[in-house]
Amino acid sequence: MPINNTKFRYVIAFLFGFIIAVLGVFVFSDFQYRGIRLEDDIFPSFVSGTFNVVWAGIYQLVGSGFSANLFTEFSLSNIQNMTLAGVIFGETLWPAILTWFSAGFVMGVIIKGGKRGFTGAFILFIGICVIYFVAAVFAGSNIAGSNILITLGELLTGLICICLSGLFGGFLSGPH
Repeated sequence: MPINNTKFRYVIAFLFGFIIAVLGVFVFSDFQYRGIRLEDDIFPSFVSGTFNVVWAGIYQLVGSGFSANLFTEFSLSNIQNMTLAGVIFGETLWPAILTWFSAGFVMGVIIKGGKRGFTGAFILFIGICVIYFVAAVFAGSNIAGSNILITLGELLTGLICICLSGLFGGFLSGPH
């Protein structure tokens, strides 16, 4: 039975996109992002064996990509406290933006085609959001209480970056 080339590209694109989206923040920040180290803080939670601690590790791992908020970072008060260069070249913004951009771009290049790249990147983002919300529920984290606008800003930042880069990567690779 012959393998459909388009379906194979989608599977490979989602696999690479998911790996980049989950681990990319740590790769782009020398494996320490916002005081969290991959081998010291996240991996030990997977071998602990308790249900809540494993889900807390998954929540930290998947949620690390949702740590940058363009709206908070570029707010007038934040720019006044830091400088514009401090905001742009800070330790929080670039790793998360590069993670989402890389995941979407790689997906768009592998899938080929702007519409397919955009759609694939959007579906990957929705899947990662579902994993993030499920992990937050089981870990006992409060992501929607008093900080709902911050959470929405972080989600919107990731969505903008991954969808635009998926579109760009798809256009760059050309039609199938």
